[in-house]
Amino acid sequence: MDITNRIVYDTKMAMTTQLHNLAQHLANRRKSLGMSFPALALRSGVSEQTVKRLLSSQLATAAFGN
Repeated sequence: MDITNRIVYDTKMAMTTQLHNLAQHLANRRKSLGMSFPALALRSGVSEQTVKRLLSSQLATAAFGN
């Protein structure tokens, strides 16, 4: 693996880890506030399915257009 590919790979891995950590933090915060998925979705302006995907680190399938 050349240096450019290694940098790209390392950057993607770091970003993936950070996004997973953020999703975990948000999920914990939702629970600590006692918010349901539907309540968070309504307050956020996205679908309940999108909220669930985001909080379970399924960012690739989360849609923000709804």
